[in-house]
Amino acid sequence: MNAVPPVPVVVAVDPQRFAEVVQALRQAGMEVEAEHSAIGSVTGRVPEHRLPALQAVDGVVAVERERGYRIPPPESPIQ
Repeated sequence: MNAVPPVPVVVAVDPQRFAEVVQALRQAGMEVEAEHSAIGSVTGRVPEHRLPALQAVDGVVAVERERGYRIPPPESPIQ
C-alpha cells in the first residue's frame, strides 16, 4: 500500500494569537514550512485526511490548498 503524500496548504490565522495557533496546527498534524506573523499566514503540508483537524483549530480563519502556477517559457507562442 502506497502512502499518500501530504498536500500543501496555506492557513490564515488570528495574528493576535499567532504563536499559539501555529503550535496547535503542528499538534493537529501540520508540517509547518513558513510562518508569516505580520500577515497571519502559515504555509506547510498536511496529510489530506487531517485537513478537517486544521480547520477545527481555534484561531484558524481559513485553510486552503496551495495553488501552483505554470508560466510558459518566454519563447513560447502567445496563448
